[in-house]
Amino acid sequence: MSPHAEPPVAEEARYLALQSLDPCAAGVLEILVVGLHDESWRVRHVAAEALKRMPASSELAARLISVLGERGETGARNAAAEALAGLG
Repeated sequence: MSPHAEPPVAEEARYLALQSLDPCAAGVLEILVVGLHDESWRVRHVAAEALKRMPASSELAARLISVLGERGETGARNAAAEALAGLG
C-alpha cells in the first residue's frame, strides 16, 4: 500500500454507510450523488444501486444526467449511466 493510499477501513465505512441508506428518505439523492464520485468502484456501485431503487422522478433523472456531463469524472459518469439504465 502506498503512503498516500486510503486505508481500506475508510472505504468499507463509506460502502456500508451508503448501503444502509433508505433510497426513499428525504435528502438522500445528494448523498448518493456524492457516492457516485467516490474513488472506490465499490462505493460508486452501491450508490448507483441505491439510486436505481429511488422512485423515478424528473429531478432524479436530471441530476444523473448532469453527472454525465462532468468532464474528468469517468467513474462518476459510468456509475450515473448505470443508475439511469436501471431506472428504465
